[in-house]
Amino acid sequence: MSGPILTVRFFATESDSEPVRDWLKSLPANERRLIGEDIIRNLQ
Repeated sequence: MSGPILTVRFFATESDSEPVRDWLKSLPANERRLIGEDIIRNLQ
């Protein structure tokens, strides 16, 4: 599935850590792709 490129902003702690982004980056590529597809589907 190919969709639009989204600009996103992640929550950052006071120490500039981005826990959600870090969690997403720790997932395998196929799981990240599925999450992205779900986001796109919910925006339509």
